[in-house]
Amino acid sequence: MTDKSAAITCPRLILRFFRDSLDAIDFYNGHPCKVGEFIEIDQPNDSVFLNTLNVYRVDKIAWMYTEVTCLANGERVRWHNSSLCRYRSMTCWSYCPVRFEIVLPLPVGTGDPLSLFLFESKIRQFANENPGEWRKANTFFCDQTAGGLRVMIEHNEVWGQLKLVLKSREKLIAYCKELTEEIRPADAIDDGFAITVFP
Repeated sequence: MTDKSAAITCPRLILRFFRDSLDAIDFYNGHPCKVGEFIEIDQPNDSVFLNTLNVYRVDKIAWMYTEVTCLANGERVRWHNSSLCRYRSMTCWSYCPVRFEIVLPLPVGTGDPLSLFLFESKIRQFANENPGEWRKANTFFCDQTAGGLRVMIEHNEVWGQLKLVLKSREKLIAYCKELTEEIRPADAIDDGFAITVFP
């Protein structure tokens, strides 16, 4: 490296250092999130479902760095605050309502209408019989997709109450396994027919 190129590069590095430092301080002072919250960086769409692969729990916010843990795999990551400051958006899932999507895998135009009605009514019944956990479900949350009949129910808690939500999720999954056996078509392949819960 020549003396001239070194003279040009050095001010750029210094300017970048100051810019990164100012952005990091701006993030730290701005408090866009708090320790313990669940955040998603640059959410790809307006999804109403938390995707644990992209969501992190904030463990520590320091002057220059923020430490987070991925909800999906428990991996700990250390992000420079300047990079967090430059993201277009940060979704704080801690305050978002918890919605679950339950799908019966019957494509459009197939399946017994009685089974479809039974599926919808059973999910609504499950939500309505557990008012301490779930909001009252109604037909507004039900629609037909390419993958099957979809029913959405909403929890009484927000994602910030993760322990309570996960307990309810386990109960919902167990219920859906029982319901799968109840409405499984006689000609359905065991492994290929299962009511799924997302997320």
